[in-house]
Amino acid sequence: RQRFALVVGMSNYAVVRNAGVRGITDLPGVAKDTRRVAETLAGLGFAPERTTVLNDAQATGGAVRGVLKRWAGQVGPDDQVVLFF
Repeated sequence: RQRFALVVGMSNYAVVRNAGVRGITDLPGVAKDTRRVAETLAGLGFAPERTTVLNDAQATGGAVRGVLKRWAGQVGPDDQVVLFF
């Protein structure tokens, strides 16, 4: 059985603020949180080559869809998939 993980974190919300949304602040520590989640998953048997971490500018809709499309040809019926946002 294989294990796949996608860990996504957003700490920079400047784009949202620039769009006129008030009261939105950045979230310090998100990169550390996503790193810790990935480390915990590694300890649970999730291989680094099947774990993807996307932070801030990397965490686009296209990047997330790209990971899921890549997995579509690899994930089997008994495999485990973790999506952490």
